[in-house]
Order: sequence, then structure tokens, then C-alpha cells
Amino acid sequence: MESYGLLKISLIISLLGSLILLLIMNFQEPKLMKISDINSDLINKQIKVSGKIISYRNYTNDFTILTLEDDSGKIDAICNCPNLQKNINVTIIGRVDEYNKEIQININKIK
Repeated sequence: MESYGLLKISLIISLLGSLILLLIMNFQEPKLMKISDINSDLINKQIKVSGKIISYRNYTNDFTILTLEDDSGKIDAICNCPNLQKNINVTIIGRVDEYNKEIQININKIK
């Protein structure tokens, strides 16, 4: 009977620990970085960048390619966000990717 109680306590602690880790992962954002610091070492990693949209190209209803610029450089970012404007400042969180030997960001969140 004691082992059943211990098993129950262990299961509850494991579930609570997993829940806490999931909450931390959802609310934790990457540190803000400059565009010039983005390189191939960051491929498949989450990053946060802030800058001005200097151009955007809509490709049907599938996706939009933004060109984002800060004081250190420019980078293309891919999203499914058709209602954007030029010359506005945004902060994006996304995953670094490479397409045709060019570094780009696949946006997960845009503010």
C-alpha cells in the first residue's frame, strides 16, 4: 500500500514539473539582437529582432516576405501576415533559416 502512495506522489510531482516547464517555455522570449549578429550558427534557433519594414512582397495568400532593417543591417523575414505597412517599426520572434544560401527568419510572432 505504501508503494502505491509513493507512486501517486511521484506521478503528481512529474506532471507538475512538466507543466511548469511548458509554462516557462511559452513565456520566455529570446534576447533582442541586432541583424548583423545573425549568422549560420543560429540556424534553427529562435531569435528576437527589432527594426523597420523597408519593403514587403505578398505571394498570393500563402506568405509575405518582409525586408527588415535596423541600424546594423537588413534581413528578409517570412510570415503569413498580409496586412502590413512599409516604414513601421516591428519586433519579431522567429526561427533562423537558410534559403538559396541566404539567411532569413521564419516569423512566429510579430509585434
